[in-house]
Amino acid sequence: MQNSSKTGELIDVLKEIKIKDSIIADCVNNCFQQKEDYTDKEISDDWLHIFLKWDSCNYGERRSKENFRLDEKVTVDKLHTIFDFGSRILDNLKNYLSTFI
Repeated sequence: MQNSSKTGELIDVLKEIKIKDSIIADCVNNCFQQKEDYTDKEISDDWLHIFLKWDSCNYGERRSKENFRLDEKVTVDKLHTIFDFGSRILDNLKNYLSTFI
């Protein structure tokens, strides 16, 4: 994977296959890295939440009561406009997972 922190986390893969820019999430992520009381895992989780809430939504979507809920069809449909799940970066992961089918 290119530009990966290579920690093996799924969030690292999502960062690589994102379609939209992550200006706000990256900025906040950099600020969190300056603090000593945050773990890398917390920073990664926060990056994803900030990216989904701020970088991938417009003003109206942020103001609405509809936030990301992974069990809702609307959210699943929207994820395909935010991440490129057809990316070649995922080929190795897809091949590995297909061995369990």
